[in-house]
Amino acid sequence: MISRLIGEVVEIDTASSIVLLVGGVGYQVTLVPYELGLLRIGSDANLHIRMLTKEDGSSLYGFANRADREAFDILRKIQGIGPAAAMALLSSPGRTRLWTAIGDGDLETICLAPGVGRKLAQRIVTELTGRLPEFGEPNTVDVKSSASADLDSEVALALGALGFAKVEIADVLDMVPAGVSVSEAVRICLKALAR
Repeated sequence: MISRLIGEVVEIDTASSIVLLVGGVGYQVTLVPYELGLLRIGSDANLHIRMLTKEDGSSLYGFANRADREAFDILRKIQGIGPAAAMALLSSPGRTRLWTAIGDGDLETICLAPGVGRKLAQRIVTELTGRLPEFGEPNTVDVKSSASADLDSEVALALGALGFAKVEIADVLDMVPAGVSVSEAVRICLKALAR
């Protein structure tokens, strides 16, 4: 079972997928459109993967963080929601807004996803209301603050100047705690990279 892929984007299908080159093998991975729009051919990608196998083959779905992959799994457990509908819900309205809408019983927001009508939206609210806290509150999203993103950017530049590859850098940036200085963050990353 594939759970994570880190590699270079070598193809982009404008509809919904990329080909990610990892160790000489190209993997076709379906992404939500907003994540697809952030990638460019030649850029590195670090994706959390959900692999689904059916009688006609396997499909890979990629997510920028574990929380979105977990949300994908949660949504697919609801009758009437397959992978395409789950990806649509994660794209529009998006996980954070969707979780809020479920908690508020806001069917209109849930229906923003293509192919999701009021009946399915009501089923989502009914099945997930009261169960969301165990999956994390909307505010616990893996989204970095702008200060944290700036720190990551500076650390990545410093490590890149030292000759480390983007893939290696991406692996260690998550280890940097919030609020540390750039020099301390670089030191933490170098220690991790030396292992």
